[in-house]
Amino acid sequence: MAYHDEHATVFTIYDMKKESGKYNLFDKRIESSTIDDLFNAFRNNPNIPSKETFVNKLKTKLTAKMELKLEF
Repeated sequence: MAYHDEHATVFTIYDMKKESGKYNLFDKRIESSTIDDLFNAFRNNPNIPSKETFVNKLKTKLTAKMELKLEF
């Protein structure tokens, strides 16, 4: 993906840096796409896991983090 003047959908990719004890957003790059390309990416992306797989992995990670915080 890259920026093209003729695309109607433009968005910025941001990152965060911690400075003076707080996080600040800064833009990394500007991207663009057509609506058709975005919809096709959402509909036809074989790399996206099923909802069940995603939720189960999220539960596992959250449980592990909660257990670490509860240990003394």
